[in-house]
Amino acid sequence: MAHELPAKTLAGIMLGMPLAFALCGLYGYLGPGTLQDNYLVVLWLLLPVWTAVMSMTFVCRSGLRAWGWLILGNAAGFGLLALVRHWLAASA
Repeated sequence: MAHELPAKTLAGIMLGMPLAFALCGLYGYLGPGTLQDNYLVVLWLLLPVWTAVMSMTFVCRSGLRAWGWLILGNAAGFGLLALVRHWLAASA
C-alpha cells in the first residue's frame, strides 16, 4: 500500500491542477454573471478545488487507477470547457 503513495501524489499534482483549471473555468463561464465578473471567484476557487482533487486520488486503489481517472477527468473537463466556449461564442 505505501508504495502506491508516490504514484497517487504525483498524479494528483500533475493532473489535478489542470482538472482544477477546467472545473473552475466551467464555473467562470457558466456561473452567475459574466466571466469578467467571476474571475476573482475563479481565482480563489482554484486552490480548494485542486486540494479536493488531490485528496480524491488517495481514495483510488492504485496509482494507475488514479492516473486513469484523472486523465479521463481532464479529457471530460477540457472537452466540456471547449464545448461551452464554442456554444457561448456561437450564441453571441
